[in-house]
Amino acid sequence: MLRVAANAGISKRTLYEVFPSKPELFTQMAIRHRSNVVDLTQMDEDCPLDIALRKIFKVDQTDAEHQRQIDEMRLFFAESIANPELGDLVRKHCGAGLLDLLADWVDTQKKKGTIVTSSPRDTAKYLMDILVGARLYRPDSPEGPSGISDIRTYLEHSIAHLVHGLQPR
Repeated sequence: MLRVAANAGISKRTLYEVFPSKPELFTQMAIRHRSNVVDLTQMDEDCPLDIALRKIFKVDQTDAEHQRQIDEMRLFFAESIANPELGDLVRKHCGAGLLDLLADWVDTQKKKGTIVTSSPRDTAKYLMDILVGARLYRPDSPEGPSGISDIRTYLEHSIAHLVHGLQPR
């Protein structure tokens, strides 16, 4: 809490006046973080699937914005492991809550004929695994695997594979 207060430029006392406990603060951070990772609010009805996925998963952000996402995800991941109570909040607001929102979008696309799937929920989970998980497990040191594209290019390639498949046509 002290680090959060310092980063916000407020006293720890002021922070506790707004958020009486770490779980309350963490819940609000998780909800905000969810919208930083996946954005379903600005979807154009006639948007092609590849463009829709780029928008939803915020592929076209700056390098600094991508890095902020990665840093936030790693913070939530670490806090979830260290504090099981916080892990439950992350699973609720960033895991299950986000999965529900994305599954609803996939189901809508299925009904429109844009996506073929037998399980919108499984498809939503797959999209999260590929397009969100890519950020969490991204090597950020020279000792990591060589030849991996920058995050934006990697996500573009992932979306192309998702939309068009891997087999030649």
